[in-house]
Amino acid sequence: GQSASFLAFHPIGSGGMGTVFKGQDVSSEKAVAIKVPRYREFFAVFPMSRLDKESFRREVALLSRLDHPNIAKLLASGFGPDGLPFVVTEFVNGPTINSYLSETSAPLDTRLRLFVALCSAVATCHQARVVHRDLKASNVRVNGGCEVKLLDFGVAKRLDDRFSRSIPPDHPTLRQFVTPESSSPEQIRGDFVSFPSDIYSLGVLLYEILTGRPPYRFANGISNAQVERTICEEHPRPPSRVVTRQHPVAARQLRPRLDAITLKAMSKAPQKRHQTVDEMISEVGKSLEELKSGAPARPRRLAVILRSMLGL
Repeated sequence: GQSASFLAFHPIGSGGMGTVFKGQDVSSEKAVAIKVPRYREFFAVFPMSRLDKESFRREVALLSRLDHPNIAKLLASGFGPDGLPFVVTEFVNGPTINSYLSETSAPLDTRLRLFVALCSAVATCHQARVVHRDLKASNVRVNGGCEVKLLDFGVAKRLDDRFSRSIPPDHPTLRQFVTPESSSPEQIRGDFVSFPSDIYSLGVLLYEILTGRPPYRFANGISNAQVERTICEEHPRPPSRVVTRQHPVAARQLRPRLDAITLKAMSKAPQKRHQTVDEMISEVGKSLEELKSGAPARPRRLAVILRSMLGL
């Protein structure tokens, strides 16, 4: 179909918040991604009022001004004939970050450099008072130039957006709208979500980047209560204890600094996490410096972080 100066061709992805179509900018003939939300599964629950539409326009105007080489550029937005909102972004032709790392068997320094680039993109969002709220591997892609691109601000909200909504933790469709594996405890509980929630999700991503596996896995049919209990109460094993001998990253490379950084970011209490993304960048940067120099990591750092997380 056609909307404004864009043509939509075929769906290339689908998630809880909507469907993404590959399309084309009619004027430039460049490929674009067009995202349309699911009407029955989302807007039937949270129909858009006039104020919601005004909020959507303001938010899109803000997101369109985010200018960073590692953020997929938002090109246009609007409302279709059926009243549903849509957004158009640059099309990123490349695998998800997890697929890329697995396919290339990337070494630790490559993994850390990609993560730092991603953190730089998130830091730019936070400087603009945007909380992404859906940081996960499927929203991070690596293009042909080995450059990270952060996608999908479909659930991003400005902190001062008084028209934003939160989904109650006991709502039956909760798991359609959030990704439990990468969501912070406060997100799962339906509490106020701010910058520390993105830092938690960055911690989950770092865990996956380092180990090739998520810190938590949820089977089909698991209840919301079980998900909440796991996310809010169970501490993941340190990354160095879950990597296999076949993995490109060795356990000894993760101890103790990277274990500590990852677990600190994933602390249950927001105030115990890194206070800014720049702080995470600095910590990971030190690990990159150690890799280059071959200097040993400082001992006992992981034990200190674990005691802090557990309140000991």
